[in-house]
Order: sequence, then structure tokens, then C-alpha cells
Amino acid sequence: MADTHDTLCAELDSMKVVYITRVRGGTRSDRERKVKEIRGDRFYCFAIEHGVSESAVWRFEDPGGPVKLPWEKICRLTALGNSLCPDRACIIDLDRFEPRFTTYEVNPEKLTINVLPAAAVADPITAGKRDGSLRWILESHARPLCVVNWPKGGDVDANNLPHLPATVKQLDLRGMSNFLRGRVPTKYECGPDHWIHNFVAKFKKLKTLTLTDCQYRLEDVAILEPRMILISCIIESKME
Repeated sequence: MADTHDTLCAELDSMKVVYITRVRGGTRSDRERKVKEIRGDRFYCFAIEHGVSESAVWRFEDPGGPVKLPWEKICRLTALGNSLCPDRACIIDLDRFEPRFTTYEVNPEKLTINVLPAAAVADPITAGKRDGSLRWILESHARPLCVVNWPKGGDVDANNLPHLPATVKQLDLRGMSNFLRGRVPTKYECGPDHWIHNFVAKFKKLKTLTLTDCQYRLEDVAILEPRMILISCIIESKME
């Protein structure tokens, strides 16, 4: 029997859930802001994080409602709600893919992503949020080698890079005019919330990071390399 609007609502009602929302993409703070906005000052709301890129929030009718839900069920309900009943179950993408800003090419061994000038030059304030859509491209089309081409003059830095799935072993960044915009701190200088921790965490399964025609300070890369070695990642530099 096919799922319908009524069957979805009946399942939510049986759980005493008023609505459920899954928030994907963006940064952790982006998702926290969106979840806080959804929750407001309502009672009987519960929120969780999943992995490094998703969160979920749901409201239930009374204290008897669920404060824990299996992530698989959350995914099924929100995906179903997106197509059947978005008023009670839905997915919010904070970095939806827009072809105006990013294109990509796929072959058996390589995924090539091209960030277009509109994303990096025309609107630099929001460029990082749009570049977050690279995460969903990577998840759908991951290959052992990923090449990311930045447009000439594009002012996008290391903070805008997406988390890489484990299937990507080599990452070649090309033409980033300011790869490390913020100075790389030593391990004694940065707190647990510093951007460098989030940056390094994106490459946990990466074996080789190649910087082709990227601008950076040698002293910054020298400080960065020991951190990358901790996750078995080798940094190579190339000029073409």
C-alpha cells in the first residue's frame, strides 16, 4: 500500500508528533540557528544532531511524546513529508545546489567541481553558503579523486570547503586565491571552537591534499602540515 498524506499524518499522530524537520548542510552554527528558529519558545520540542552535517527537530503534544527517534525513521518521515505533507514533515537544505554557481563533471575515477565566478566574486558575502552545496554533489558522485576549480579572482578560502565522504582519497584544490585567509594557529593558540578544527576534521579519510596554483603563506602550511599528518594526509603543492 502506497504512502499517502493521510498515512503519514496517522503515523505522526500515533507518535504524538506535531511536526518534524530535518536540517541539512551549512555550518553547525547555521543549523543551530535554524533549529532555534523552528523551536521558538514552544514546550515539548526536542532536537538532535547527526554526524557533521545534519540536525533534526520535532515537536510533540505532551510529555508523553518521543524524546528519542531512530535516525533512519527521521530520514524516512522527513523525506516522505517533503513530497506528501511538508506542513508536518520536511527537509530544509541550507545550501541547496544552484547550477548558476557550481557545475560538475563525473567520470569513473574523478569528480571535477567548477565553482563559477558568480559564487565567488559577484556575491562574496553569501558565497560560502552556496558553496556548501558541494557537500551534496560529493555525497552523490564521490570518486577517489576530487578536483575543485576556483574561478580566477574568486575570494573563497579554506572555511568554505565541504566535508568529504570517505570514498574521496585525493583532493586537488586549484586556483584558490586565498586558501588560508585566516592565519593558521599553533596548537597552543586555538580553543576547541577555532575554525582550524572544523577544517582538519573535513579531511579525516583523505590521503593526499594537492594545492595547485593556490596562494598561501608558507609558514601557515608549515603549521598546518603536522595537523594533517595526524590524519595521515600528505600536502602537495603545484604550480601550473
